[in-house]
Amino acid sequence: MKDTLFINAKIYSMEKQGECFTAMHVKKGRIHKLFASFSAEDIEPGDYRLVNLGGRTVIPGLIDTHAHFIMTVGAHALGERVSDVTPAGLFPIDLKGVRQKLIDVAKKKKKRQPLLFYNYVIPSIAEKRLPSKAELDEWLPGRDVIIISMDGHSSSYSTSALKAIGLDDPDGNGILIGEAHEFNMGKVNSYVQSKLGLGMLLKGTIDISNDAAAHGLTGIHCLDGFDDDPKDMTVWFITRIASALPIKLRTYIQYTDIRKAEPHVKYLSMKRLGGCAAWEMDGSVSSQTAAFFDDYKSKPGYNGECYYTQEQVDSMVEEADEAGFQITSHALGPRAIEVILNAYEKVISKKGETGNNLRHRIDHFEFPTDSQVQRAVKSRILLAVQPGFSWFDEKYQKGYRLFLSDAVFNMQVPLKKIASLGGMLLGGSDSPVQHFNPFLHLHGMVNFPLENQRLSFFEALKTYTINGAYATFEENERGTLSEGKIADFAVLDRDPFEIEQIDIQSVKVIDTYINGIKYKPLKISWMLVLRAFLGGRKKV
Repeated sequence: MKDTLFINAKIYSMEKQGECFTAMHVKKGRIHKLFASFSAEDIEPGDYRLVNLGGRTVIPGLIDTHAHFIMTVGAHALGERVSDVTPAGLFPIDLKGVRQKLIDVAKKKKKRQPLLFYNYVIPSIAEKRLPSKAELDEWLPGRDVIIISMDGHSSSYSTSALKAIGLDDPDGNGILIGEAHEFNMGKVNSYVQSKLGLGMLLKGTIDISNDAAAHGLTGIHCLDGFDDDPKDMTVWFITRIASALPIKLRTYIQYTDIRKAEPHVKYLSMKRLGGCAAWEMDGSVSSQTAAFFDDYKSKPGYNGECYYTQEQVDSMVEEADEAGFQITSHALGPRAIEVILNAYEKVISKKGETGNNLRHRIDHFEFPTDSQVQRAVKSRILLAVQPGFSWFDEKYQKGYRLFLSDAVFNMQVPLKKIASLGGMLLGGSDSPVQHFNPFLHLHGMVNFPLENQRLSFFEALKTYTINGAYATFEENERGTLSEGKIADFAVLDRDPFEIEQIDIQSVKVIDTYINGIKYKPLKISWMLVLRAFLGGRKKV
């Protein structure tokens, strides 16, 4: 491999605020030297490939720390969006419009093909609910219809789909919320994968990988696997295919049973457990299942659901920690945060100075109390947040204002407070809940609905670079552009440090480089399949 000299660029190292270079020498996939200013005399003797970046801005490769990769693949390969952003807002606006959207999509599909719909934004629909089983049966008689809410925490099914998947219908209306939804998603995922087949699954994987790289992502933390499906193949697939892809996928196994996870650990660079699914402490605001101390404004006398007791969570965390697993857990409301935070504090306190040596995480951490923020930072717990969702909700859904009191609304994701206390924030998309594009989520951080909690762009970018690398113990390998580190970086169409923060979402990625090599869109090939399932595997 020839050395490459990248010149005529504005290279932000992210080692410290404002540090910028004009040229970069890459050798064997790593950064050999950075130049504050560059001239021909600086070139060392050797055979170089010269790349003139034309004055473009360069930042470290971006890392999405919370995505459901296989669910994203399934939604892309088989599914259709329901709610779309239009100049007038979200559409459709009512169940009449939903009906027409579903019928129009069904006309384009084969009659025996299941109909999977996602991105159904409940607060934007006039009736503020999912369609019932009776409505789906009337609109699309005899069809297997599945609708997943945008937040991924509630769903609805036709009679035919309930039977095909093997789901109970506790309320008799085909709408699953809370535990009935959360702990049956493995069955739904298994059904979707059975309809895809290996060919479509591989194509979807390639498409999603190409899309992620096109948006500057060089790494993704994949929260995948379903405890409720005894024949779950999700973890098997992601741990094998990841080794054949240029993008660095880091799998978190969503099993609570560590014996079930152990066979896959040999394919991971470190033991990782948890995420959502069986590791969810609660649900979401839009589905009104997040666990609060206060009642929902929309449902007096009801404050959400916490899916496990403190004793159950203590046992889950202790067992996984003792087995050496890094743990991450979905906790959105303060009652749910309290349960997982208590459990973490118990195992961390036993270790004394080493504390959170496994770098346990809480994902979402959306409505913490002041005390919970202080405790989480003190225990050095990593906090994987998705402020892009809060920004989207405030601009389009208005769900938080609809369902929550003003006092609770003003608790959401205290970004600035966490950062000022020295807390470790991780950025992510929660794909397929939202698109991978990091600049949508960076935009949400610097234009957060609560002005006093907005981050600077430098603070926001850290959540997608060095902090993301730190989460998987790779801070000495990537996450910043410095000599000796892997040359993962993105070339941008403009300098996000110099534009108005309201324009951050419009920044585009021109090229993405992984290990110093420009990413070229992948295609399905026998070589890729052989590398994934038969060849020597790299740890992921």
